[in-house]
Amino acid sequence: MDTTIPSGKKIHVCHACNNGKCSNPNHLYWGTASENALDRDAFYKKTIWDRMVDKYGLDGASALNSRKGNKNGSGNRGAVKSEEHKKRISESTIGRKRGPYKKRKVE
Repeated sequence: MDTTIPSGKKIHVCHACNNGKCSNPNHLYWGTASENALDRDAFYKKTIWDRMVDKYGLDGASALNSRKGNKNGSGNRGAVKSEEHKKRISESTIGRKRGPYKKRKVE
């Protein structure tokens, strides 16, 4: 922790990385309320994308943001489905706003 303590004002222990779950003492510094507010405002002016690029680099952020390898329900998208499978899909959507299974039109 920086040992330079501002004088003449109320002292705050400020957190440099703006991560609420972080407990690293190396991320703490002494500051005033206005310095802490300036640090907070500077951090939150960046978009989530900018923070990802800062943390992982452009290639790493792009890889994390890509949908390649995403297996969250898209594994059989576009595949031919049996009538039994279509029926199960329709039954599983009962009560939802989504209608029964319909074959997509290819334009």
